[in-house]
Amino acid sequence: MFDELFPILTTADLPRALRFYRDLLGGTVTYQFPPEGEPGYVGLDLGGSHLGIGRQEEPGSSSTTGSRCGSTRPTATPRWTSSAPPG
Repeated sequence: MFDELFPILTTADLPRALRFYRDLLGGTVTYQFPPEGEPGYVGLDLGGSHLGIGRQEEPGSSSTTGSRCGSTRPTATPRWTSSAPPG
Protein backbone atom coordinates (compact mmCIF):
# COMPACT_ATOMS: atom_id res chain seq x y z
CA MET A 1 0.00 0.00 0.00
CA PHE A 2 1.01 3.65 -0.07
CA ASP A 3 3.36 5.06 2.53
CA GLU A 4 2.72 8.64 1.51
CA LEU A 5 0.41 10.61 -0.83
CA PHE A 6 0.62 14.18 -2.08
CA PRO A 7 -2.79 15.09 -3.53
CA ILE A 8 -3.03 18.21 -5.67
CA LEU A 9 -6.41 19.91 -5.92
CA THR A 10 -7.48 22.61 -8.35
CA THR A 11 -9.95 25.38 -7.68
CA ALA A 12 -11.22 28.56 -9.32
CA ASP A 13 -11.17 30.26 -5.88
CA LEU A 14 -7.73 29.69 -4.35
CA PRO A 15 -8.15 32.32 -1.58
CA ARG A 16 -11.32 30.55 -0.39
CA ALA A 17 -9.60 27.15 -0.44
CA LEU A 18 -6.71 28.62 1.58
CA ARG A 19 -9.12 30.01 4.15
CA PHE A 20 -10.54 26.51 4.55
CA TYR A 21 -7.36 24.39 4.60
CA ARG A 22 -5.04 26.90 6.28
CA ASP A 23 -7.28 28.98 8.53
CA LEU A 24 -10.06 26.53 9.46
CA LEU A 25 -8.17 23.21 9.43
CA GLY A 26 -4.84 24.65 10.63
CA GLY A 27 -2.63 23.86 7.63
CA THR A 28 0.76 25.54 7.23
CA VAL A 29 1.79 26.96 3.84
CA THR A 30 5.21 25.51 3.02
CA TYR A 31 5.44 26.62 -0.62
CA GLN A 32 3.87 29.34 -2.75
CA PHE A 33 4.24 30.10 -6.46
CA PRO A 34 4.90 32.76 -7.39
CA PRO A 35 6.72 33.67 -4.17
CA GLU A 36 5.33 37.23 -4.18
CA GLY A 37 1.80 38.42 -4.85
CA GLU A 38 -1.32 36.34 -5.33
CA PRO A 39 -0.39 32.65 -5.53
CA GLY A 40 -1.30 30.34 -8.38
CA TYR A 41 -0.21 27.30 -6.39
CA VAL A 42 0.40 26.59 -2.71
CA GLY A 43 1.72 23.56 -0.87
CA LEU A 44 0.51 22.95 2.68
CA ASP A 45 1.41 20.69 5.55
CA LEU A 46 -1.74 19.47 7.23
CA GLY A 47 -0.88 17.36 10.25
CA GLY A 48 1.35 14.59 8.90
CA SER A 49 0.03 15.04 5.36
CA HIS A 50 0.87 17.31 2.45
CA LEU A 51 -1.60 18.98 0.10
CA GLY A 52 -1.15 21.03 -3.05
CA ILE A 53 -3.77 23.51 -4.26
CA GLY A 54 -3.58 25.15 -7.68
CA ARG A 55 -5.75 27.84 -9.18
CA GLN A 56 -7.73 26.52 -12.16
CA GLU A 57 -8.27 29.21 -14.79
CA GLU A 58 -11.50 27.82 -16.29
CA PRO A 59 -13.94 25.19 -15.01
CA GLY A 60 -13.31 21.83 -16.67
CA SER A 61 -9.96 23.00 -18.05
CA SER A 62 -6.88 20.90 -17.39
CA SER A 63 -4.59 23.94 -17.37
CA THR A 64 -3.68 25.60 -14.10
CA THR A 65 -1.52 28.53 -13.15
CA GLY A 66 0.78 25.97 -11.53
CA SER A 67 1.44 24.39 -14.93
CA ARG A 68 3.73 27.33 -15.69
CA CYS A 69 6.19 25.99 -13.13
CA GLY A 70 6.67 22.66 -14.88
CA SER A 71 3.64 20.54 -14.01
CA THR A 72 1.43 19.63 -16.95
CA ARG A 73 -1.03 17.53 -14.96
CA PRO A 74 -3.18 19.14 -12.26
CA THR A 75 -4.16 15.77 -10.79
CA ALA A 76 -2.34 13.79 -8.15
CA THR A 77 0.16 11.19 -9.30
CA PRO A 78 0.90 8.33 -6.90
CA ARG A 79 4.48 7.85 -5.80
CA TRP A 80 5.30 4.32 -4.69
CA THR A 81 7.99 3.68 -2.13
CA SER A 82 8.18 -0.05 -2.81
CA SER A 83 9.70 -1.62 -5.92
CA ALA A 84 6.33 -2.56 -7.42
CA PRO A 85 3.01 -0.74 -7.62
CA PRO A 86 0.09 -2.24 -5.69
CA GLY A 87 -1.92 -4.58 -7.79
